[in-house]
Amino acid sequence: MIRLLLEKNKIFYANIIILFFLSNGVISRANLQLDLSKDRINSVTRSTKKVFRSLETPVLVEAYITQKVTGEILRGILPIVSTLKEMKRIGGDKIQLRIYDPDTEDLRNKAQSREIQGIQVEERKDAEASVRLGYFGVYMQMEDKSHSINLIDKNWFVRDIEYRILKQVKKFLQSKEKSGIAFAEVPGAVSIVPWSRIQDKNKDNLYGFKSVLRQEKGEIESILLNTRIPDRIQTIFLVGLPRLEKKEEYYLDQFLLRGGNLICMFKSFQFQIKDPDPRLAQFGVSGGGSLGNASLEREDVKKLNKWISGYGISLKTEILLEPKQAMPVWDFQGRIPFQTIYPAWAVYSKQTGNLMSKKEAMTPITQLVIPWFSSLILKETIQSNVQYEVLAQTSLNAVSVDFANMNYKEVQRLASSTKQYLGYKAPIAVWASGKFNSVFTPSSIPSGVRRNFYQRTQQEETQGNLAVIASPYMVSDILLHNQNGLQVFNLNRAFLLNLLEMMEGDTDLAEARSRQPTLSTLNVESKFFQKLVSWILSFAFPVFFGIFGTLYLIRRAKKRGVEKA
Repeated sequence: MIRLLLEKNKIFYANIIILFFLSNGVISRANLQLDLSKDRINSVTRSTKKVFRSLETPVLVEAYITQKVTGEILRGILPIVSTLKEMKRIGGDKIQLRIYDPDTEDLRNKAQSREIQGIQVEERKDAEASVRLGYFGVYMQMEDKSHSINLIDKNWFVRDIEYRILKQVKKFLQSKEKSGIAFAEVPGAVSIVPWSRIQDKNKDNLYGFKSVLRQEKGEIESILLNTRIPDRIQTIFLVGLPRLEKKEEYYLDQFLLRGGNLICMFKSFQFQIKDPDPRLAQFGVSGGGSLGNASLEREDVKKLNKWISGYGISLKTEILLEPKQAMPVWDFQGRIPFQTIYPAWAVYSKQTGNLMSKKEAMTPITQLVIPWFSSLILKETIQSNVQYEVLAQTSLNAVSVDFANMNYKEVQRLASSTKQYLGYKAPIAVWASGKFNSVFTPSSIPSGVRRNFYQRTQQEETQGNLAVIASPYMVSDILLHNQNGLQVFNLNRAFLLNLLEMMEGDTDLAEARSRQPTLSTLNVESKFFQKLVSWILSFAFPVFFGIFGTLYLIRRAKKRGVEKA
């Protein structure tokens, strides 16, 4: 019966077999990939298509990557190679990709001529292992411009190769060396001091962020505000708690009305961090450091608000804590050997409902960390021709206090004992864009300025952009002390650069830049459980794996006939 059935359906089964082989052939040639990583950092974003679409001449991309390496190194290489091939697929004729394994003298010399230097790596060949020079770099060239990218950063392979390549392509396309970006130098603003000692990497210094801006955008200026702001300046960062004179407020007002971009990062309270005694540090003792009491700067905030509120946004005089969205941080003074929950730093994300912007440059941002912050008051009716959007807001359970000792345990105790939650989501970062009206009238123009340049309303065919954030510490140098802080810095850097480019009208890199590893947070109420988790992650796991590894080596050695490992 079965034989008869098969004979009658020979054509049918033959078609099934043919279809099977055809489908396998099609699938094997299809360029399909599924990125299951937590932050999707192993796939290519739409930024690649946007950037390559604007190219008129192709870009040469030569990758020099040593292939015969250990499995651990190979795991770091494969995502980079996969990303390069995917960018080639999307870029088509706009990208000329060549991947070399420098296993010959000629290729090694060529890599070195591209400013890609070899480093010592372990090589695997069958059962033997040896050490030789490995090459891990990418050379890029467009017309007469060239650049080399090191694929190893911070002792491991880069995880943002797409962004690094696209950023360089955008630089190739730039014709100007200066960025048009400046930091305002006024009393009360944060400093931008080059590092000469470890103490310079403090919470009130933004030298690291300025260096990043210079790498991304070109030369960054520092300007005074007591004269008319030059036309070459397109964006101004005003950071800290500036004590502005009337003339300085007026020049910022007119800068905004002629189409300028103003990014304000304000604070309403002040406190000091006392570093450990360096005399104890040389003996391995890190005591003596502390975070001082926070004091509200009521008079300075009141004066600042008298000006900034004319644009529909004002700063609230308060200290905000987030008991349920607190970030685990490392002690800045090194006194506590494990991470501790710190409610004065808040971790906000789309999942928690704190990041809600629909703007193209903001939607890729999945997480933001706000250190030592207040909130904003928004009055949209003051500027009728301006559109406002809240970029970040608190949770319902945020706590507002007038005084706080900023030390870790004191802040934890205050946040857990205070049950007077806000009960509403307060704005922390707001973006305003449109046709602004001046906050100055002809009769209130300060003396000593040229009145013939005065504008009462927005200059035609321009729109002003104003962003206000209720914390100046998002990218402060204090984050650059450890890997955890650097992760926070990179998350917040992506947010600020996307905001800046949204104001400039160029969002090509927004998605690629936003692919940053996010922080793993654990929302627990019990302080005992918080400490238990911190100790387990910091000590228990390393000790357990250390003991397990030692026992494993001893056991393996005994099997080989060795009495002692």
